[in-house]
Amino acid sequence: NSKVTVELDLQSCSTLKDGHLMYLAELSSLRALNLYRVNIQNRALKAIAENNHHLQHINLGGCTRIRDFDEAVADLATNCKDLRTIDLWRCQNFTAEGLSHLANNCSALEEIDVGWE
Repeated sequence: NSKVTVELDLQSCSTLKDGHLMYLAELSSLRALNLYRVNIQNRALKAIAENNHHLQHINLGGCTRIRDFDEAVADLATNCKDLRTIDLWRCQNFTAEGLSHLANNCSALEEIDVGWE
């Protein structure tokens, strides 16, 4: 009987580097991932999304190392069609393009948080 990681909360684990976070791509059954204020970058997030197709909840709030949130959201929307909630609090470059990816690919989406304060 193997154990499966379904939820992972790394909130504020600021000492983790992008290379460390690449190991999360080896998981394949995540349903909820909290990366609030984690130093993840687009490359690691894409790898995680590509291997966790049933991800339903993700928190990317305060992830200041993501250089292109539209690209990050496109990777998530393309690979994680079961996405229900996404938290993009304080993301600085999420545009209508990213929103379009979510709308066109994630029919189960219930909540998008793009708050600033």
